[in-house]
Order: sequence, then structure tokens, then C-alpha cells
Amino acid sequence: MLTDFNAMVKRVPISDLRVGMYVILDLAWYEHPFLKNEFRLSSPSEIEKIKNLGLMEVMIDERRSAMAGEVMRALEEETRLNGEAEPTIDTSVLFDVLKDKSAEPEKKACLIRKHSTQIMQKLFEEPSPANIKELKKVAAGIVDFILRDAKTTFYLVSMTNFDFTTYNHSVNVGFLAIALAKSTLGNAPHHNLHEIGAGFFLHDIGKVKIDSAIIQKPAPLTEEETLKMRRHPQLGLKILHETGFATAEAKTIVMQHHERMDGTGYPKGLRGEDIHAYAKVCTVADVFDALTSRRPYRDPLSTFEALKLMRDEMVPHHIEQKLFEQFVLLFKPPE
Repeated sequence: MLTDFNAMVKRVPISDLRVGMYVILDLAWYEHPFLKNEFRLSSPSEIEKIKNLGLMEVMIDERRSAMAGEVMRALEEETRLNGEAEPTIDTSVLFDVLKDKSAEPEKKACLIRKHSTQIMQKLFEEPSPANIKELKKVAAGIVDFILRDAKTTFYLVSMTNFDFTTYNHSVNVGFLAIALAKSTLGNAPHHNLHEIGAGFFLHDIGKVKIDSAIIQKPAPLTEEETLKMRRHPQLGLKILHETGFATAEAKTIVMQHHERMDGTGYPKGLRGEDIHAYAKVCTVADVFDALTSRRPYRDPLSTFEALKLMRDEMVPHHIEQKLFEQFVLLFKPPE
């Protein structure tokens, strides 16, 4: 009997979980939100809850997993109960561009940026669960692309787009932070670059809850407006929870990308090693894009000017020195 059990129980990556699988959580009862440690997955939301636990793998019992028909009925019931709408984001053109091996790197980078910006704009207009789900697919595709195509990535991070709309900024930070994460985090198995990449693109999602008059104000913010603006990490975290996409990576990046090495950042005033590596990466990209984008009250800096200012005025009290040094190398053309 023990032999049969071992033959039918196996570990699978979290990304392979599907509705109908019978999971066995090797955790204490207080370390997860479920009533039991063993149960059959009945909805996509349960899979998301497991992903949020930060596990890399989970055990499943194939003997007690549901057949395909049962899985389909469970998915239909989940959709009926939640009334989940279809996504308004069309990702097909972007994925066609990512797969195109004939385009020149510079032209390809322009197309990737163009379609990514359109997708992000729609997400900020309607941050629904379906749209965030599509955005996560986009983030995964871009992560995989950046990992394999150094020449096009160089153009992606080097092209300057002066428009500082929230959605355009989110795209810029996404490209820059993924490229920096590639060079600093590597492909270690405990780093889920797909989830990290999604976190980078979603880092400012909380700004959809901020008055647009504050975000687009053609002058420095008042103290009261600044306090409202500084709520966007908590508002972003709330959106992640409400939509079922509060992964450990996204929560960390959304909540910590405005923390500073010397503890003067927000919302919690974290310092040094208390700030997660993912958030530190996002901070470097976030600061650079803010400096090189046009604001109503100041002109954008050039890449050289922005990097010089960051080196002279922000390292190491705001951003980490070793990350900054790696970031500078992103602007060196590949051989």
C-alpha cells in the first residue's frame, strides 16, 4: 500500500496546479488559510491562495484528483458565482511581436513598447481580475523575452519616452526592473521571475485610486496632496487582494518600492536589509524613469544626467550602490 501511495503522490511546481488536483500541504494548520491540509482544488481562487503562501512546489495525490469533466464543471461554477467578465485587453499582437524573429532589434523594441503601453493603459482604465490576469501573461512573456534577447533588451531600456502617464511609467519601470533583476537575481529557482516581473509592472497600480487631478497636477504637490499620493502602496495592496493576485512578490514590490536605504522612505520607513531585494530593484528603475520623464513643472534629464544625479545624490542613502552599478551597465550596448 505504501508503494502505491508513493507512486501516486508527487511534487509539482506551483505554476502547474489546476482545478481538480488533490493537494497535500506540508504545513502547520496555522500557516495556511484552508480548513484542512489535504483537499481537492475546486476553484482558481484556491490556487491563488496557495501561490500567495510563497511555496515553490506542492504535493498532489493523483488517485484523488478529479477527472477532466469534473474540472470543467468546477470552473463553470466558479465563473457563474463570480460573474467574471472577459478581459478587455488584447495581448495577441504583442505576443506575435515577441515571437517574430525577423524584426530588427530596434524596431522590435519600439513595437514591444507600443503594444505594452496600450495594454497597460487599458489595465489602469479597468483593473479587473481578468485584465490583471492578462497583464501577468504579458509580464511572463516579456520576462522570457528579456532573458533570451540581449540586443532588443538594450533598446527597450535605452529608449526614452518623456510621457509620464502612470501607465507609461509602469511599462518603463517594468522593462528596466526586469532587465536589472536578470543581472542581479539571476535564474535561481527560489526567484520566480514571472511573478517578480508582474510585480514590477503593477508597482503603481494603487494610483488608480488616487484623484487624477493630483497625479496630473502641473506643479509640486501640497503637503495634503503628498499624503494622499503616499497612500498608493496600501491602495495597490488592497487592489491585489480584491482581485485575487496578491502574490508574495507583487505585495512586496507594491508595498516597498518607495522605501529608502536610510529609512526615510514610505509607507513603513524600512531601512537597509529590511527592504526586500525585489523592491530595491524596482526603486532604482522607478527613480530613473521619474528623472528622465517630462513633468509639467520640469524638463526631463538625459540618461547621463539622471545616472550622474543618482550616483551623486541618491547612492547609498536612497538606493543601493551595488544595484546602481549594475543598473548603469544596462545602458552599455551588447557585443
